[in-house]
Amino acid sequence: MRGLINYGTNCSLNSIVQCLYATPGLHNLLRNGRQGHLSYGSVALTLKCLLDDMALESQRPCDPNPLVNALNEHQGFQLFCVQEDADTVFRCILEALTNGPVKAIRGMWDFETEKCIRCTACHTTKVKREKSVTILVHLSNQHVNNLQGYLESYSQQKDIASAYNCDTCHAKAKAEITSKVLILPTNVCVVIQRVRNMGRNSACIVKTEELFTFPETLDLKCLAKESTEGAEHLYGLYGVVAHRGTHYDGHNTAYVWNNESSWYLADDTQLMACSWQDVQRTYVGGSALYHEVAYMLMYSALARGACYSV
Repeated sequence: MRGLINYGTNCSLNSIVQCLYATPGLHNLLRNGRQGHLSYGSVALTLKCLLDDMALESQRPCDPNPLVNALNEHQGFQLFCVQEDADTVFRCILEALTNGPVKAIRGMWDFETEKCIRCTACHTTKVKREKSVTILVHLSNQHVNNLQGYLESYSQQKDIASAYNCDTCHAKAKAEITSKVLILPTNVCVVIQRVRNMGRNSACIVKTEELFTFPETLDLKCLAKESTEGAEHLYGLYGVVAHRGTHYDGHNTAYVWNNESSWYLADDTQLMACSWQDVQRTYVGGSALYHEVAYMLMYSALARGACYSV
């Protein structure tokens, strides 16, 4: 394990890369792509080279700049001119890995949701399927302050659309919306929405520091459409991206499980051993400038070769 150089605004990238380094099975998929089959300067090749460098025993930090340049080339515009949101960086990397010999990487997080929309006027139901790579937790819309309880509550609730245009009765009516995951992926990324707009313009956007807990082992049986008993619904936590500071100016770090029965804190070039108790301190914010609060959570399926043990 090695730290990563921060050129001023890429702490979000560094934190995501540390989590990707700890993702079970990711190295194998990149290596199976073989360097000769990866385009020179591509996101896939530069990510592979960076993760390979991070595996070398050295005290010197790794340089993420080739990956930054590859992402800029892929996106067609300059990232990291300002501090980018870690969720945006994660999505950009996965979006760049959708084609070629490493396209299976995105599938490690890709889950398909079946959404059922029932018109309350004619009672017909329309089914839509949507894909996503993250689970969003909306703190402003929930009354449960723990992840397991939030997901169980979400799986049971029905959203109401007040102005649904029904294709059957051709009228505007209320609609009940329920959704279930068809197939649970190998890895799950949970994004805790800690940004809230308290007014009508960007000056009213604030970051919330309220308490939200998450477990080492997460049971996603409640989200699956067809639920069966067994360990295939159990996921182990292996990465936490935390943020300190304000919504406009802050710093990202990563708490990562290192496959050797211990956690470490990755703060750009610095790697420090830590404990589960240290990770738990990110449940809630303290001083916005000096205390980190959890923002993204990375889980891996325990029944599918995840290295995390409980």
